[in-house]
Amino acid sequence: MNRKKLARADTTYEELKAKMLADPECRKAYDDLEEEFALLRKKLEARKQAKLARAKAARQVRKKPIAVTSAR
Repeated sequence: MNRKKLARADTTYEELKAKMLADPECRKAYDDLEEEFALLRKKLEARKQAKLARAKAARQVRKKPIAVTSAR
């Protein structure tokens, strides 16, 4: 991606995203991540359906809560 200034202070997220994704290199990198993000969405949905809090899910897999998918 070129180093031009991307956004003004009043630029919305949607505007910035559209501007960045207009760059073919950036778009390819974004598209390449879709499979990973789809997996994260599935993990989050499974945790929600099981009604597991992030901390409890982390204890079950012996990980720190930061390693468990969060609902942001």
